[in-house]
Amino acid sequence: MEENIYDNQKARELLEALGIPSYLRGYQMTLLALEYIADDPRRIQGIRKQVYPPMGERLQCDAAAVEGAIRRTTERAWKTNPALLGTLCEEAREHKPQPRDFLWALYSACCK
Repeated sequence: MEENIYDNQKARELLEALGIPSYLRGYQMTLLALEYIADDPRRIQGIRKQVYPPMGERLQCDAAAVEGAIRRTTERAWKTNPALLGTLCEEAREHKPQPRDFLWALYSACCK
């Protein structure tokens, strides 16, 4: 079985192309969430318990703040570059994807 190799640089480039500048808190939180998912892709299934709380602890904030920042990042990407987001995430062709779907689409696009 071949293991996926997550490419952090590609994630940065995709976020910028989606209209998420690096100075936004959601940019950094999204990258960190992708790192957590890369460590164990099964975490995406329990994102509210397996990704947001440890991130909040690491960033010294509430898990709800992490989720909110990623939700706002998802919304901004959907409003700024819906065509690109639609190519990454089929759900985005019809409506704004959920943060979990957004993160999974980014992770999948950034794996070799």
